[in-house]
Amino acid sequence: MFGAHISIAQGIEKAPKRASKLGCECFQIFTHSPHSGQAGRPTDWQIKKFKTELEKYQFKNFYIHAPYYINLASAKNNIYYGSISAIKKDLALGNILGAKYLMTHLGSFFSLLYSVNSAISFFAASFSCTCSTSIFKSIVSNSPI
Repeated sequence: MFGAHISIAQGIEKAPKRASKLGCECFQIFTHSPHSGQAGRPTDWQIKKFKTELEKYQFKNFYIHAPYYINLASAKNNIYYGSISAIKKDLALGNILGAKYLMTHLGSFFSLLYSVNSAISFFAASFSCTCSTSIFKSIVSNSPI
């Protein structure tokens, strides 16, 4: 399956057409800037138009990529809980949009004195907090632990 990261500049509803023009069979979007914590929710019209465009361009699958700043192994509460909050927001929007998966990088625990097993426990606890209300799946991308 061929796909690509597709821009949502000037509106999320433009992504399916852009992906189609590139010859994609699926595509991946960020729901907002991947480096910023500021996420604006698409309007109801944009969501409806996005779904219409998915059908028009015959996309059965698209994916959401969580922001790059996610760090589910951080010892800093504001980063750790901010990461959980950001993933929850993307999962909620993904449910509304009909995304198949949420792609995320786990983060890093290099700054901590944890063992790999401790970091894995952090990750597991994070996912139990974030995924309890989602009807679609998360993909964990390779991240250096």
